[in-house]
Amino acid sequence: MISQLDCLKQSSTQALQSRGLESILRQGGLCLTSHVHNLIRRHLAPTVSFFARFGWNRIAELWNPCTLRGKIDTSAMKTTLRRALFVFLLLPLAAFAQGARTGADFQITKITKNLIATPQFTYGGAEQYQTNQRDRWLEVEVQFTATPQFTDELTFKYYILFNSNLLTGEVTHVNIPAGRENRSVMYVSPRALARFGNNRPITTNSCQNIAVQIVQQGAVKDESSLSRAQPRWYATLPQVPGFVLNKNETPFAPLYWDRYEQIKTGR
Repeated sequence: MISQLDCLKQSSTQALQSRGLESILRQGGLCLTSHVHNLIRRHLAPTVSFFARFGWNRIAELWNPCTLRGKIDTSAMKTTLRRALFVFLLLPLAAFAQGARTGADFQITKITKNLIATPQFTYGGAEQYQTNQRDRWLEVEVQFTATPQFTDELTFKYYILFNSNLLTGEVTHVNIPAGRENRSVMYVSPRALARFGNNRPITTNSCQNIAVQIVQQGAVKDESSLSRAQPRWYATLPQVPGFVLNKNETPFAPLYWDRYEQIKTGR
């Protein structure tokens, strides 16, 4: 039993040292790019060294599936150790990748869509007109984080797939402070929804997907979609501009002034 453990320890350590970590991962079916290869070498070498020096006989005692009637089943043990090694190595790599993303200056954290009624206002000095409360606006709200203390300008580009039509629009915000709950918002009017909905009843499912980009000085700083999809899923679709409106172009302009970032005007 001891000789089998020593043999396994020696062969496993040689695999880690002579063939390298990338060979072990390829053996498990993982294909490494040069970028991932460099990340693994730089950030996971201490993990590999620790795993190689760990007491392999203690590992054998921890995994009961590796023992058969008091004897070590070396093939089962190798399989179990290999699976454990994959998990042990890939978890830190995933954490590192997540850390790299969260270190960005700007990050979209949430996209929401809602169908809302036209706001009603009461005022004196003129005839009152009631809004049609059956009409609905499509509201698309984006929540994002910003780490710089203040940012002069950020442009948000919206891609709204509505009833197989890609409606596009953009808004530029100014004087954006640092924060974790900054917001941008855009709208599609009831008449535009009726036009592209072919006069059929409008539901939230009529809006099939939404993508939003944060752009600073022509560079895309972050991008996210409401529903899971391929990156830049909208790139090959014909765009329909002019129907996605910023808040200042709608009846919602005077509302929730402190909820959304300031919009750049044409002056």
